Amino acid sequence: MTDLNKMLGGNVDEVKAALAGLSAAELEKLRTAEVAGKNRKGVFEAIEDALSEQKAEGEIVVDAPEAGSFDPSGAPEANGTGPLAHPALDPNPTANASPEATRIDLNDPTADDTALVASRIAEQIGSTAKD
Repeated sequence: MTDLNKMLGGNVDEVKAALAGLSAAELEKLRTAEVAGKNRKGVFEAIEDALSEQKAEGEIVVDAPEAGSFDPSGAPEANGTGPLAHPALDPNPTANASPEATRIDLNDPTADDTALVASRIAEQIGSTAKD
């Protein structure tokens, strides 16, 4: 990883030139380090392009551990070897949403959808009548 960190120390053109010949695993590590570090759009896009080229040529081999067991739904059970967080996943997707955008959560398994929608409509009618 030290060589990859040195590579990221260069400017965008230097990093782009150094991408040739890197494996998919090295490109993945480089992308993760870039996002965590300088997060330059040009470098990120160049790494993505290199990964896409390898995928198109069939060079990418997934290096993932096999699932040891499966739960009743058929999904593999987590074996604790993978990362628990990923930069593309938002642990709180509604954190920056407005109250209006998150007003009705129809994915709440504890709520009766019909009653929830009816109560929200009643609230809106009540607030409109007060205005």
